[in-house]
Amino acid sequence: MSFCPGCGTEVVESAEICPKCGTRVNARKRSEFPRRADGELVIGEKSTGIAVILGFFIIGAGLMYAGRVGLGVLHLVLSILFCWTIVVPLALWIYGMFKAYDLCKEHNLLWIEYLNNQ
Repeated sequence: MSFCPGCGTEVVESAEICPKCGTRVNARKRSEFPRRADGELVIGEKSTGIAVILGFFIIGAGLMYAGRVGLGVLHLVLSILFCWTIVVPLALWIYGMFKAYDLCKEHNLLWIEYLNNQ
């Protein structure tokens, strides 16, 4: 026996639709999608170019686009706090663009691998 993802009712294995709530029983579940090492779901592709361009114009924005919102906000806040040093914002700016590129590339490789195994 299996359970309905919508209401949790026990349904027959061959059933396609739950008799209680009408939800498709054999629909793809979110847990079937691949996950990155940090646990984030990988759904769809992300543009490496957009990540780099965002990171070029706003420190940390590329990281936010790539899925690391907390790290992107941290980069932005640190660059504002240490703007008088010039070195810290410059290092965060350059690192952020490279890291955003790498994260999007890793995301896309996992997504392509998932699609090839379908």
